[in-house]
Amino acid sequence: MKKTINGKTYNTETAKELATWTNTIYSREFDHYSETLYQHRDGRLFVYGVGGPESKYAKWVGNGYSGGKDIQPVTKEEAIALVIERANRSEQESIIEEINAK
Repeated sequence: MKKTINGKTYNTETAKELATWTNTIYSREFDHYSETLYQHRDGRLFVYGVGGPESKYAKWVGNGYSGGKDIQPVTKEEAIALVIERANRSEQESIIEEINAK
């Protein structure tokens, strides 16, 4: 996915994936969502999320909600907080080191 926000382009195809997490085990649940933290070569960070029709990524489609997706830029501090809160503990240290390296 590619999205321009405040004149800056965020692209999941060209950025490096750092971590992924989900809110539920079962992807068929309507409130299920998955988020991936990405980092561009210049250090900019963003979260790409995709979810079902009752998730925070739901989109209104005229007669109800459908699943959706979005990209949101995050600061270095926000990214580290997300990693600590949601990423696999065994990977947290290396992910935070990579965030701080840029």
